[in-house]
Amino acid sequence: MIATALVGLGSNIEPRRDHLRTAVAAIREVFGGPVRCSPVFESRPLGPSATNFLNAAVACPVDREPARVLAALHEIEAAMGRIRTERWAARTIDLDLLAWIPDGAVRSVERDAAPILPHPGLVHRDFVLQPLLHVWPQLEHDGRKVAELLAGLPAAERLVIDGSASPL
Repeated sequence: MIATALVGLGSNIEPRRDHLRTAVAAIREVFGGPVRCSPVFESRPLGPSATNFLNAAVACPVDREPARVLAALHEIEAAMGRIRTERWAARTIDLDLLAWIPDGAVRSVERDAAPILPHPGLVHRDFVLQPLLHVWPQLEHDGRKVAELLAGLPAAERLVIDGSASPL
């Protein structure tokens, strides 16, 4: 089966942009096929980390179920030096499976399954929605497209500080 995985990328340890590029290359190698990349956005950290993040998103073809996609993403993180200790710790790379699209429409995965899809934090994070707008603008969550979700975010929840959308 071929599906499309939407993956969020983030890094707040230098060289941040290089980490994003390395992760995209690894995703391309692991899953094969073309990868559609968003521009890069800079954002304030969500948690107590002091360093800003660079964020991007990719859409890539996958031939496996969501749990196996997520496991492969965790392997890429580990190979790039990501150590999962604290929830809000600084990281070389953070790869989140945001959505899994097996037939052109977002497939929901039950709450008791792993991973929960679409990613539960997706609708509250402009640093996820901004890049998604570039790689899969037709993505819908509860009947609202990415642009609507982004427009509905309160100013207090917005973390993107550089929306100049520089290329990866």
